[in-house]
Amino acid sequence: MRKIIIDTSPLIIYLVGAFNNKLVGKVSLYNFPEDELLCINRLISLADEIFITPYVLAELFWLTKRRLSWDNEGVKKIFIHNKDIIIRLKEIFIKKSEIVGFKNLEFGPTDISLFLAAKKLKYPILTSDKPFIGFCTGNKLDVIDFINPLFNPNI
Repeated sequence: MRKIIIDTSPLIIYLVGAFNNKLVGKVSLYNFPEDELLCINRLISLADEIFITPYVLAELFWLTKRRLSWDNEGVKKIFIHNKDIIIRLKEIFIKKSEIVGFKNLEFGPTDISLFLAAKKLKYPILTSDKPFIGFCTGNKLDVIDFINPLFNPNI
């Protein structure tokens, strides 16, 4: 049974791709958005449970809006289209006191919440945020860099 914690960027790509895969290039940060979507879909399909924090859900709306340059109503359509997917995501709540008291505040509340969730649950984080990956691996947390499978066909 494979369980993962998902960061906002791969979740945006996954949900936007499920809504309209032609839009993935607008939310992707890489040169091969179609490959990136395939990779994320594959990794997510291997997961039995996917966890987010409430901070991921909040960031998801605003980051999608910004990357697509859409208004609230447009982004709302993506959320409504993916309602069942979003509801199936498991949640772990990280207290704000834990986030504010975290020693490395150079990361935002979302990343800190993911880090603390991974420490508690002992599940890997699916992300592509290189500085965050370095911090997590330096602190002995498992991370799945979803860009690596694009270049490693053995995964």
